[in-house]
This record gives sequence, C-alpha cells and structure tokens, in this order.
Amino acid sequence: MLIRFIVLFVALILSITAYAGDQFCSGEISTVAINRDGRLGVALKDNKMPFVYICNLKSQFEDISTDSCKAMHANLLAGYMGNKEMHITFSPHHAKPCHEFSHWKYISNVNWVYFK
Repeated sequence: MLIRFIVLFVALILSITAYAGDQFCSGEISTVAINRDGRLGVALKDNKMPFVYICNLKSQFEDISTDSCKAMHANLLAGYMGNKEMHITFSPHHAKPCHEFSHWKYISNVNWVYFK
C-alpha cells in the first residue's frame, strides 16, 4: 500500500511540474492574418497579446508542420468567427508575459491553439 502511494505521489508531482512549465495566453482574437510568405499571425484583444507570428503555412517553422499550421489557422478562424476565448499555449514558457511579446515577430514554442 505504501509503495502504491509513493508511486502515485511521484506521478502527481511530475505531472504538476510539467504543467507548470507551460505559458498560457488567453483572450478574444482581434486579428488573424496570413502574409504572402505564409506566416500566420494572431493578436488577442485588450492588449493581452500583440500581433505575433505563430507558424508558417508554406514551410515548417520550428517543429510545426504546414499541416499543423493549417489546423491552427482553421481553429483560430473558428474561434474568431464564434467570438470565443482563445487559448494559445507555449511550452516551455517565455521569460516575458504574453502582453510583452515582440510585435510582428515569430514567437517560438507554440504548443496548443484552442478555444472553449
């Protein structure tokens, strides 16, 4: 019984540690745009996140394939059209909070793009 408790406790601690490394940027979308080079950009309303590029529809950026980027684009458009609160996660997190990201630049470590 004690061994079972220790195993569960360690698993819980490891999952909390991994989760704590993520950074969440959340809010309604103000802008979704694609430029002619294929860069997909997004900004959140109320200065929660400035306009940043998260992936590229024409070529792989970091470990994000063009197919994954297309899926993120579709999800962002659905969230925008439905006035949903979007959640964009970065793993590992950045040193700066979301509202201080550099405008018009690629942002690295994009992990999830979703809405509730």
